[in-house]
Amino acid sequence: MRNDHKISFRDYYIKILSKVWVILTMGIIGTLGSYYVTMNFVEPTYEATVTLYNGNKTTGYSQLNKEEELINSELMDDYIELLKSGQVQEEIIQRSEYNLTDSSLEKNLDIVVMHGTRFIYLKFKHKNPEYSMRIVNQLSNSWIKKAEEIMGVDNLQILQYAKSPIDPITPVLRQNVIQTTVLFVLIGFVWVSCRVNNTKKISSEKAIVEEAGLVVLGTVTNMKEKKRHIRI
Repeated sequence: MRNDHKISFRDYYIKILSKVWVILTMGIIGTLGSYYVTMNFVEPTYEATVTLYNGNKTTGYSQLNKEEELINSELMDDYIELLKSGQVQEEIIQRSEYNLTDSSLEKNLDIVVMHGTRFIYLKFKHKNPEYSMRIVNQLSNSWIKKAEEIMGVDNLQILQYAKSPIDPITPVLRQNVIQTTVLFVLIGFVWVSCRVNNTKKISSEKAIVEEAGLVVLGTVTNMKEKKRHIRI
């Protein structure tokens, strides 16, 4: 029984290997299909970034005392809340060429504050790389202007304006291709395994009949028990 089990196990993998071309073909189909769909039907999204600094223009970083650091920390929170308000965003939304709403602006706007520092990164995502750059730069200028008008402080300054992004952040072509290829390879493997199992089942029934020297007149399926019986 052990030898029969080992032989059947070995035969199973031999049959799998004999159908490896099916698995490879499925992988190639997944790779080419994912590449084609991603490049032709998925619209890319670009992200532009402005670097800002929350610090007085005339005071060096090393000269700040604890009280000034606390004030700057509180100012950072106020700056962020001001940016989220309509006072800053109104000018951008009114520009018809951008086709932006309050919700779309908030959805695509990202504010990153580096922990333990006063650096602020203002990011904006858009389908048009040029628009993503223009919008985030204009937002930054409006932000600083409104901070001076409303809060009466000029600590916020732009260190680097955004440039028009070249590479999109989505879709990630490499990631899409790898994931789709792996998925199609797995589908191919499952399909081949099912085919091999069905072939083994049919071969086993024939082997039993031949070994017993019986003549099969037909088969009857018992639907209640869902088992196949051999009629002699």
